[in-house]
Amino acid sequence: MKKTKILIIIICIAGALAGISFYFSPAFAGFAMSQFYNAKKDLWISSVKNDFKKQDYEKYSKFIMQDNSWVVLAMNHDCCSGDGFNCVISKDNTGQVMIDENKNFCGVEAMCNQANELASDSTSAFYSGLTSIGLKLEKINE
Repeated sequence: MKKTKILIIIICIAGALAGISFYFSPAFAGFAMSQFYNAKKDLWISSVKNDFKKQDYEKYSKFIMQDNSWVVLAMNHDCCSGDGFNCVISKDNTGQVMIDENKNFCGVEAMCNQANELASDSTSAFYSGLTSIGLKLEKINE
């Protein structure tokens, strides 16, 4: 009976030490940070999608093409916002919403400067231009 108690105490101490070392390990810290930033990213994406549903584009950059079609771009850049993620979301006059969860421009001004230089006859030409500068937009459900 005494050996069992000692064994239980040793197992409990070993478990506590393992838990403490895991908690303070760099791998756990990296995991916790990624979960935190992923949650912030999900909230931001949800907020932008909600604005797009309400057709509230005031906070975003709108590009009007020569054929009167348009594309609205919303962007988040970690360096500018400190949010820990980069993301670009677009919506066009057809209602199509697309996202690139990894791309960044160095601020809204840089995004607007690059987008204004693109071919702007139509949204398809505009999207082709965005692809040529490295944006990989994929359709998402609104």
